[in-house]
Amino acid sequence: LVVVVGSAVIVCKGEAPNLWRWGWLWHCHLLRCPLTVPPSSASSPLPCRYHSLLELGEKRKDMLEKSCKKFMLFRETNELQQWIHEKEATLANEEVGADLEQVEVLQKKFDDFQKDLKANESRLKDINKVA
Repeated sequence: LVVVVGSAVIVCKGEAPNLWRWGWLWHCHLLRCPLTVPPSSASSPLPCRYHSLLELGEKRKDMLEKSCKKFMLFRETNELQQWIHEKEATLANEEVGADLEQVEVLQKKFDDFQKDLKANESRLKDINKVA
């Protein structure tokens, strides 16, 4: 059961017949909701109130979509930053190899690193576009 009182919404838990015992609600929580319909519109015609509710829903949807994009950007940025730190640690190793086989292994690792670098360059460009 949901009751709108002014700018507050009362959400009641339990069965509706049991909520009104002795003239008051049982098991209720008062929630402050910034997206409630203003009290002045309580006397407005139903279509106006419905339209107002739709507008509030659209605003909420927009806020959630923006928040989602922001957190996706943060996640991508953190992942890329972590990858950069890992590669910096790998490149800080100044080992050059003691024989031909070790040099070939290190050369292969470096070639793989360059491929990763090219692949992550597009991620960086995408992040910069969104930011």
